[in-house]
Amino acid sequence: MGNLIETLSKDDLATSCGMVSFVGYTGWSTYGGYGPLAGMFGLGFEQILAAKIVDWRGETVEVGEDLMRGIRGAGGTYGVIVEMTIKVYPLKHILTGILRHDTSDVQSTVKSYCSRLQKMRAEGFPPQLCVAPLFFHLPDGLVLASHFMWADKDEETGHRWLDKVSKLGKTIGSGVRKTTLLEGMKDFDFVSGQGSVDTISLRKLSDEVTDVIAKHIQKMPRQPGNGFAIHVAPRPTTSSLEKSVFATSEAHLMLGFLYGGETSDGLEESRQWANNFLHDMKQTDQDNILQSTYISLTPAGRNTLKRIYGANYPSVVSLKDKYDPHNVFKLAVPFCYLE
Repeated sequence: MGNLIETLSKDDLATSCGMVSFVGYTGWSTYGGYGPLAGMFGLGFEQILAAKIVDWRGETVEVGEDLMRGIRGAGGTYGVIVEMTIKVYPLKHILTGILRHDTSDVQSTVKSYCSRLQKMRAEGFPPQLCVAPLFFHLPDGLVLASHFMWADKDEETGHRWLDKVSKLGKTIGSGVRKTTLLEGMKDFDFVSGQGSVDTISLRKLSDEVTDVIAKHIQKMPRQPGNGFAIHVAPRPTTSSLEKSVFATSEAHLMLGFLYGGETSDGLEESRQWANNFLHDMKQTDQDNILQSTYISLTPAGRNTLKRIYGANYPSVVSLKDKYDPHNVFKLAVPFCYLE
């Protein structure tokens, strides 16, 4: 993804993307594509205009509109995607960086932060704004951070929103600066070894949800790779939903549970923490939980294709039967590990 953004930046262009430069753009975008520019430009799948695949016969073919609908949400399950045409946009500079908030009182801080974020979201985010809460451990202790991005040349308004975001918690440090998207991605250029991730999507940060978050953030094992993230996702456009099999048709919060460890014992402790965290989250108000989960972060066996794709599930299957009749691409996501 970093290579794509670097190439586009030479012409002062950008596209909707994630922030981890070593993640591949094609896989990221075709299975949904959450990122900080989603409010401004749409999710990753909404950027895809055309594609070429190597099909089950080994032939390189232009993808027709019916199969394009499947690729936008179900990715490479129908063939090897070798080329895509995507939307790009003028974007030279952004305001971006990490705000670090005080965590001396974990329970109180987490609850007040989440409550203020929900209020801000309910009042309405401008599309140029990204606010992504991040909870993780550093050697000096627990970190509550806000990833801030303002993707517009109106810097005065951007700084006003930065001031509002800084008040979600007691801010003790800020790395927000005017820079390029490519430079901003360097804030996330780190790896932490072995580990995994899980996810759930919610409609809002209710008091019940906030209590669960506060409880488990306080219990987070001090292992590298452990963390919790909230992505505030906009509603895809009606046109994008009609031309894709992506099922989440409303604004929502995509929660990411990250766990890791330097030793096998540490990894197991972290895995159990993440499992307990997710278990308690799944016990909250069922009307607040979306049945679909972000497929790229959903572990094997944790959800089903019917639940992930919802009303689009029959289309996903019929396209599979039509364009991969001998199941040559059986090891491709999502059919390889979800029922």
